[in-house]
Amino acid sequence: MKSKLRVLIAVAASVLLISLASLGSFPTGADGASKSIKLSAGAMGQSIYMLLAVLAKRLEEAMPGVRANVVAGGGKANPKLVSLKKVDIAFTVMGLYKNAILGKKPYKKKYSGLRVLADVQGHGATYFMVTEDTGLTSIDQIKAKKFPLKVCTFLKSGPPEVDARRTLAEYGITYADIKKWGGRVNFSQWTDCVSMVRDGHANALLGATSLPSAFHAEAAKARKMRMLPLKEETIQKMMKKYKYLRVILPKGLYGITPYDMPTIGTTYYFFAHKDMSDKLAYNFVKSMYNNADDVRNVHVAFKGYVAKKMATGLVGEIHPGAVKFYKEKGMLK
Repeated sequence: MKSKLRVLIAVAASVLLISLASLGSFPTGADGASKSIKLSAGAMGQSIYMLLAVLAKRLEEAMPGVRANVVAGGGKANPKLVSLKKVDIAFTVMGLYKNAILGKKPYKKKYSGLRVLADVQGHGATYFMVTEDTGLTSIDQIKAKKFPLKVCTFLKSGPPEVDARRTLAEYGITYADIKKWGGRVNFSQWTDCVSMVRDGHANALLGATSLPSAFHAEAAKARKMRMLPLKEETIQKMMKKYKYLRVILPKGLYGITPYDMPTIGTTYYFFAHKDMSDKLAYNFVKSMYNNADDVRNVHVAFKGYVAKKMATGLVGEIHPGAVKFYKEKGMLK
């Protein structure tokens, strides 16, 4: 099963990737369902991209005549793309989705046309990894020593960079401070961040991604790394302020966590525009429900996925097509 799924993921990823430059408003057929639809994930190679590639194929099987294309978007940018009808279905993290519909930072306006589809239940986690040769054992030491940290975080289009900036802010540190102290901040794909650590051009990785993360595991193999813990009071403040979850990095993770280490995390959402056809929304969540094993087997980050919990605790309005399916299954009243 897993070997077949890996083949499916590889085929889907190679066939379905298209350029963001080609995005346009989605065409619809006579039945109101888009005949060529676009699903915006995170960076190619990340767990959410792999998941959408598999779900795209399942959706095509459920809706003959529909072609589903997956694009490498970004959790932070996706609410805008959906609001402009550049993509049909997209991913983001719960905290960013809530802020997008409320018009709170990092967004400058409310995206009132967004409708949530499902809670994917895959938990991302925020990592603060540094090379052992920095001598750092806590985040507080960075400010106290005015340490010239050479940190690499994700592109500004994604949730990981938002998490990085917020985490530093809780310790009274800004990107400008790091530069002032002789360090630098790099914004890049995680694969490039790992290369920077390996080559000595970066001595820290900061930001959120899947748990576990193949990128951080690779960095830990390339260099001697240390995980800096977030203080419990910081975690609680960020949970209250940004609606993060308390997530545990298990003892022995990447061979560097000396104990079960708490950090912040969030769950992944799929969402769409309110004008997207009910038929498409219905079949998308139905595909997630009917192919629960596929979801769990795509990546270990989704191993705890339970189809019956897709509609639990969703923020904001749910797309009518998804509501119809959830009511049929007794998941909503």
